Amino acid sequence: MGCGTGILSLFAARSGAKKVYGVDLAEIIYFARSIVEANNYSHKVTIFKKLAEDLTQDDIPEQIDILVSEWMGYGLLYEGMFESIIDAREKFKPK
Repeated sequence: MGCGTGILSLFAARSGAKKVYGVDLAEIIYFARSIVEANNYSHKVTIFKKLAEDLTQDDIPEQIDILVSEWMGYGLLYEGMFESIIDAREKFKPK
C-alpha cells in the first residue's frame, strides 16, 4: 500500500511471496510497473493505480496474508495511510 517505486513489492516477491499486489495513486506507479517488468517479476507482482480503499475482491481475489506499507511519508509528514491500512485489513481479512 502506497508502493511508490515498487521496491517493497519486489522484496516481497524475491523473498518468496506467491503473489504481490502494489497499490498507489501517485504517478510514480508507472515507474513501479516499469521496474517490476525490468526485473522480470510481472508474473508475481500486479500494480494498481488507485486508492487502497477502492480495491475490491475483484481486484484481489486471493486471501491476503500480509499488508506492507511504508506509511510514514517523508519526515513523518504528508501521509495519512493509517486509516487506509485499517480499511484494507478489515476488507481483506480471512473469513
